[in-house]
Amino acid sequence: MARYAWLAMLALLLTSTTTYAADADEQAVSKIEHDWNEALRNQTREFFEKTLSGDFTFVSENGDFSDGRSAYIDGMMKMPKIIEYTVADTKIRVHGSTAVATGRWSGKQGTESSVVRYTDTFAKGTDGWKAIASQETKAK
Repeated sequence: MARYAWLAMLALLLTSTTTYAADADEQAVSKIEHDWNEALRNQTREFFEKTLSGDFTFVSENGDFSDGRSAYIDGMMKMPKIIEYTVADTKIRVHGSTAVATGRWSGKQGTESSVVRYTDTFAKGTDGWKAIASQETKAK
């Protein structure tokens, strides 16, 4: 009987540790998502150099494709300044060393407003979470 109690406690401990790690990873990705939007608003190149993988890919709401971190950063630095934005419907899913963040972004850049649904994909390596791909789709 004591042996079964020990196994049950071990299983509970392992589940708790896994849940805690997943929660910590979800929070880390959530922070990156928030910081990403602020870096876009403030055009902070350093954030993207640190957070995007070298082989990062991006598909814009218009279907334009950027291959590589530098191409994305250069494109974002040329965009009109974001005046205001909101993010809604955010959902982050962590599966081991991979995470996917989805949501709805609406904002005003210069004189134009846009609303997109986005999907950001992350991989966790020895240096933490890095964005490896992002795609936007026009939304209403």
